[in-house]
Amino acid sequence: MHLWEEVVDKGREAALEPQETKLPETDDCFMICYTSGQGGDPKGVMVTHKMIVQQAGALQVRLGTNKLSESSDTYFSHLSASHILEQSMFAICMIYSIKIGFQSESLNLDLNSNQTESNKQLISDMAILKPTVFASIPKQLRGFFLSI
Repeated sequence: MHLWEEVVDKGREAALEPQETKLPETDDCFMICYTSGQGGDPKGVMVTHKMIVQQAGALQVRLGTNKLSESSDTYFSHLSASHILEQSMFAICMIYSIKIGFQSESLNLDLNSNQTESNKQLISDMAILKPTVFASIPKQLRGFFLSI
């Protein structure tokens, strides 16, 4: 155990020492992403820098060259922050300087529950934010379909 003052002092000492900058290699771990284990046991999956850059490149190709190079784009974040698609979208937004707007409340993705109210709030949030980039998952799209 360390006192807070000790931690602050160590940080100040480290900041004064010259640090070598090491850029990540393509196969270095970018993050460990939790999976719920729907296809087996829950686990942490290593996502590399290469995977994130490939996803960003694929999105650029899918949307067309230079479609994401304008700072006028806004991504609507509504998935769980631990979801791999949401993590990827965060990284892509940082790469392309896309603004991120967040939903006003948690979504209920339980297919056995009434999703109408949750979907109404999501649609209301989208009307306010007016996102130009939106990523979703099949379970949520099914909820939209059922609430129409």
